[in-house]
Amino acid sequence: AALLLTPEQLSPARGIHFRGMTIPGYSLKLFRKFERMVVQKWGTKTRDELAPNLGEYDPIRVGLAYMDLVGASDFPIQVAGSLATAGLWFLEALREISSTKEPTQFEEAYWFEEMWMLPVPARRAALQVALKEAVWDTMSTASNLAIHLMQACS
Repeated sequence: AALLLTPEQLSPARGIHFRGMTIPGYSLKLFRKFERMVVQKWGTKTRDELAPNLGEYDPIRVGLAYMDLVGASDFPIQVAGSLATAGLWFLEALREISSTKEPTQFEEAYWFEEMWMLPVPARRAALQVALKEAVWDTMSTASNLAIHLMQACS
């Protein structure tokens, strides 16, 4: 049996990921603050007059920030959640790149020096391949970790 999800169901959460998680004697304030800052700074497409200091929209950078959060995690479920969320942000970047004919503003930041000699379609294709691999690696690692955790609990 296959599980089919719509693109809306595979969109990353724009809110705080570990909001409902409480652990007696352990504070998750640092995680919540980090997530809020990252999503506000790079995970929001539109600028608002109320928050003029927002950064540019960059789903790849948000995904990389969630990868950084893995190293600060104390619990295996946080690692799995951070990896899965990073994968969803990489998928969001892949969708954004695939849906436009012209290079997006955030995409050009990830073209390294050797890529500038290639034509634009080749640069975009290379980034799409790298993002597909990132989605696959982060999601498969997160799901394998979650399956292992469920087996250990049963």
